[in-house]
Amino acid sequence: MLFPMAGGGGQGGKQNNDANMAVRNAKSEIALLRQELDRTTLIVQALWELLKKRSELTEEKMLEMIFAVDMMDGKVDGKPSRIPDNCPQCTRPISVATNSCFFCGIVVERKKVF
Repeated sequence: MLFPMAGGGGQGGKQNNDANMAVRNAKSEIALLRQELDRTTLIVQALWELLKKRSELTEEKMLEMIFAVDMMDGKVDGKPSRIPDNCPQCTRPISVATNSCFFCGIVVERKKVF
C-alpha cells in the first residue's frame, strides 16, 4: 500500500494512542494535585484563623513573616526554599532529599521541620 489510510493503525496509530493516554494520565494527575492543593490551602487558612483568634498576630505580621521566609534563600520569588544542612563530619551540604551525606556516608538526624 502506497498511502496508508488515515487512522488505519500501524505505528502512527499506536503512537497517537500512546500520546492520548499520556495526556489523559497527565490531566488526571493535575486534577488530583489541584484537589490536594485546595485541601492544603483550606488547612493553612484554618490554622491562620485559629492563630489570629488565639494570639496577637495580625495580617501585617503574617505578611512580614512570609517575606522573611521567602528571603531565606536570598531571593524573593514566592517559592519555599529548603536550604541544605551541612554535614557535621565533612561540612559538605547534605541533600534535602536524604538523611545521609553523599560524600562521607554519615547518617544525619534532621533538626528542622521544613
